[in-house]
Amino acid sequence: MALYNHGVSKAKKQRDRGGGQPLTDAGIIEHIRTLPHGRATYKQLVKELRVGSEDRDVLEAALDRLADRGALVSCGLDTS
Repeated sequence: MALYNHGVSKAKKQRDRGGGQPLTDAGIIEHIRTLPHGRATYKQLVKELRVGSEDRDVLEAALDRLADRGALVSCGLDTS
């Protein structure tokens, strides 16, 4: 039997993300700190933080903000 995520409210998805943590700058930094070598790819963060398609722009903006503050170092193809 295959299961899929149908009819689950956005609020429930938000609660279920990463131990119930909302997508915040501090939450992103804390998650990355727990990873091996303190590194993560965008794709890895999307998957592990359970970021839905509607929240990917929010994640990208948060990562840009953190990089501009110097809290993160961007070392990918798009480092502008």
